[in-house]
Amino acid sequence: MPAALLARLDVAVLADRNVTRVDDGGRPDYRRYVARTAILRFPDTIDAEAIPGDGGTRLRLYSRSLLGKSDLGANAERLEGWRAGSDSCGKIAYNFAELRKT
Repeated sequence: MPAALLARLDVAVLADRNVTRVDDGGRPDYRRYVARTAILRFPDTIDAEAIPGDGGTRLRLYSRSLLGKSDLGANAERLEGWRAGSDSCGKIAYNFAELRKT
């Protein structure tokens, strides 16, 4: 179920005080977050979409820096942590489907 997967992602993600959910809540299968770097507070935008399928629900994550040319791997590291955190909230079949470094 997409809504259940994203509820688990919310638990894992929103435990970080540097992350805020910013979407309007109009789609139960979608979230948008803004994560800010700890020291300089640079914003990164992260989109999460839950996609139902035959083998379960897949989670597609897309993270990008809004400022600068390189994030030195911060977006990839963040998304891997989120994937691990949402998995620890309860087992759901999904794929870490999309990751784009900026």
